[in-house]
Amino acid sequence: MSREKIARDRFLEHLFSIMMYGYQKEFSDIVISNTINRNAEEGNQEIARQAGKSLGFVLTEAFLSTHNDILYGEPIHVGFFAPRQEQVKTSFDKLKDMLPIAAEAFNMKFMEKNQGTLTMARPHFVGGRLINYKKVYTAYAMTLGEGTHVESKTMHRAYVDEAQDVDDFKVNKEVVPMLSAVGGNLYRIGVAGYRKCDFKRAVDEERNLVIADKDKVIEDREVMYKKTGDKKHLLWKQFVDKEVHKAGGEGVDYIRTQYLLQWITEKGNMTTKNKLDKCKQKFLCVGDNRVVLAADMAKKSDSTVLTASTVLGQRLRSWELIGQDYNDQYPAICEAAEWLEKKGYSVTRIRMDCTGGTGDAAGEALKAHPECKWNVEFFYFAPQNKHNLYQQFIGLIEVGCGIADGKIEEDTTPQRRFEYWAGDPNVERFEQQMLDMEKEYKGTEGNLLSCHHPDHAGAKDDHPDSTAMSVYIPADQEAPLGFEVL
Repeated sequence: MSREKIARDRFLEHLFSIMMYGYQKEFSDIVISNTINRNAEEGNQEIARQAGKSLGFVLTEAFLSTHNDILYGEPIHVGFFAPRQEQVKTSFDKLKDMLPIAAEAFNMKFMEKNQGTLTMARPHFVGGRLINYKKVYTAYAMTLGEGTHVESKTMHRAYVDEAQDVDDFKVNKEVVPMLSAVGGNLYRIGVAGYRKCDFKRAVDEERNLVIADKDKVIEDREVMYKKTGDKKHLLWKQFVDKEVHKAGGEGVDYIRTQYLLQWITEKGNMTTKNKLDKCKQKFLCVGDNRVVLAADMAKKSDSTVLTASTVLGQRLRSWELIGQDYNDQYPAICEAAEWLEKKGYSVTRIRMDCTGGTGDAAGEALKAHPECKWNVEFFYFAPQNKHNLYQQFIGLIEVGCGIADGKIEEDTTPQRRFEYWAGDPNVERFEQQMLDMEKEYKGTEGNLLSCHHPDHAGAKDDHPDSTAMSVYIPADQEAPLGFEVL
């Protein structure tokens, strides 16, 4: 190990009582080597969520702030970048807390010019007298979101956090040129994502790359636990195990990208026959009588589909309303709700798709209908809403499969998971539409889940949409229903 890296470890332990995990130290070593050699090389770190990604490079910058100017013989400028303000603020605030401590230890002065600028200065002596303080290290926080404009500055290092979500054009046009005059270094840090981008290409090509996936993070933290005896190093594993359980297993996209660091960039099927078969039940052992009745209103040649599911995610049955205008459908919807209550269920709400041509008018008309005595809730298929809807639905399917496989143990409290009744009169259409459903990621950052029918004549997604709405629990309804949403 070089003297510089030994000095870093002593600096962190003495000033902050911190020892880096192995994966943090690997990336820090790349930064320090690039800085010493002044080689204009890049560095890339793909690291599992909540594993201390920002702390790793912030600790490195706190160390370098004390002497990088002496090494280079010039003031140092460093940029922190992220797609959104709150993301860049996280790492910047950590650095702001550390620099005053480093400044005091090295007889320097820390100055915060504003929320986006941090400065370290050295005393300037002439004839043994302190004349002033000269700025020798400045860190900037900048946002790379849509519509933002990055002020051009000279940079020795640029850290692009959440690199899987940034606009590559903005990075190459606005950030990289800042490094050119001084032969600076570009560092990308993030998790796996849903689109092809420069960060993914850097990962695929292993360009100065450090990968810290779930298993690596757990391994390095267990090493630290054995070294220190401090059980706090084992807490991350407990946290991730809980996240995996809530999501329904490691096969869920959220777990794959955020913790296993597996990229998902291609369009694919939403589910498989094998998974559906595991969720299919000849008889449903209903664990809760509270039911949501969801109505996917007809669009063009589609049918209006009603689906009733318990708040546990158990799909009881569905109805198709074909060839009826909306005025005829309202009493049919009320009749379905009345049928459920006669069977001993409690209809907590009728959730209606109010997207597109139907709009709020259909929902308002149902609310005003004399036969409707239930709470009517509007649902809009906006991109973010659809992302939340299907992310939860897919998670429930994974939980259902996990329970069927014995990988997820049911506890004494009711477990939310997806199951459906094999005797549903529309089960064949439901299954076919589910197997036809395509899954892809859209949005400006390529991270919004979109599930839809294939783009060919006759393809439908009425049953999947209606079912997804019927099993969905929005975050604001989680506490009243007594369940933790996925």
